[in-house]
Amino acid sequence: MERKGFVLKGTSQSVEMIIGQVTPVADILQQLDEVLTRRGDVMGRLPFVLDPGDRQLSDAELTAFEQFFVDHHLDYQLPQLEPAVDPREVLFPLPVCDPTIIVDHTLRSGQSVTTGGNVLVVGDVNEGAEVHAAGSIYVLGVVRGVVSAGESIAALGFEPSRMTVSDVEYEGAERGFRDARKAQTVFVEDGTIHIELAGKRR
Repeated sequence: MERKGFVLKGTSQSVEMIIGQVTPVADILQQLDEVLTRRGDVMGRLPFVLDPGDRQLSDAELTAFEQFFVDHHLDYQLPQLEPAVDPREVLFPLPVCDPTIIVDHTLRSGQSVTTGGNVLVVGDVNEGAEVHAAGSIYVLGVVRGVVSAGESIAALGFEPSRMTVSDVEYEGAERGFRDARKAQTVFVEDGTIHIELAGKRR
């Protein structure tokens, strides 16, 4: 131990400098200067690694250590500061978005897909199959099974056994509401399910 301001632990690779929790930095540097005066020929060959432990060093204190090491022509490693947190990220964190799941085949009876993002089905959703998405569902075929989406559902044809959008269940009496095989989008507006041609501006 080198006095009460710090402890030096030497290895073949570096000199670890563990500083005290209350000793002023100016006193620590003065003590270190005295140690280097006595033993500098040996210690000056190895880089100093500053370890503050639980002590939170200010920018000014870190700068003082850095200037000391530079003035004494010593290699050194200062503790890494945690990056400042942007207050906007705390108040308005970016939403965690799940990726779009792509199903490159028809979903048959007994098969199901559930995701916190979107789903693209390249094929039909047959009766007995289920698709549940927190985002939107896109079906390049006909919907005949159970589908539920948080935002919207688009498909080339609809004959759902059950369909829910934004917690509103479709209760249409007619089945197979197709429009010359054009893609349609099912969405909720003012608490009511609406069906329009896909791509139509709303």
